[in-house]
Amino acid sequence: PDIHPGAQGDLHFSFAAACLQVTLLGIVFGSSALLLGAITGRYKIAVFGSIGFALVSYITSSFLPLSESLAGFAKWSPYYYFLGGDPLNAGMNWGYAGILAGMALVLVIFALILFPRRDLVYSG
Repeated sequence: PDIHPGAQGDLHFSFAAACLQVTLLGIVFGSSALLLGAITGRYKIAVFGSIGFALVSYITSSFLPLSESLAGFAKWSPYYYFLGGDPLNAGMNWGYAGILAGMALVLVIFALILFPRRDLVYSG
């Protein structure tokens, strides 16, 4: 953005937008860990599975747009909705923020449905 004395508010808004977008991205990956934990009951699978999901999401968001025939598949990545709106330069993209929040909500709902079916046993 153009940095001049009158643009200070815009700079703060862009920074706040980027913070909100990255928070939503983190919530999506945290929700994926919650879902994996609810499905498997094993924390290592939940942790490393969500890390793998984050890594694959970043790679697909970065490299699939380089091919015209595969560019559409990049929209399945949460990183697409974080980086695609360019929150530092363009400000908040509420549509993309809504998609990230929706992704997290769907993952949490599935986790809540599956979690009560876990056979939790204390082995300490």
